[in-house]
Amino acid sequence: MQAEQVRDRFCADALAYFALSSQADTEAELARAVKMRTRHLHCDTYQAADDAAEQARWRTAHHLLQTRLATVRAMAGAPAAAAPQRPVQARWADRLADVARRPLSTEQPKENA
Repeated sequence: MQAEQVRDRFCADALAYFALSSQADTEAELARAVKMRTRHLHCDTYQAADDAAEQARWRTAHHLLQTRLATVRAMAGAPAAAAPQRPVQARWADRLADVARRPLSTEQPKENA
């Protein structure tokens, strides 16, 4: 029972996050604009446009969540060989030498002779 509550809370939080995304904002504004154009002679136009925008926002949030979950599930089911490999960390001395060779933002790059 506890795991289901955690899962449901996670999904609700994720949906709220995706509902605030730029994609959801765009879909909501498009739905609002369409509703305003089609119902411009009715007195309840603004309420209908707001309702359409909210429906579009949450449909988009659900779609984004499902897409993200599908990606995570695909990555979890991928074999270890297909997983991206972590780059080998260089020694600090090598990394610092590389940084020391880089020009400062106020310096001109040195020509290799």
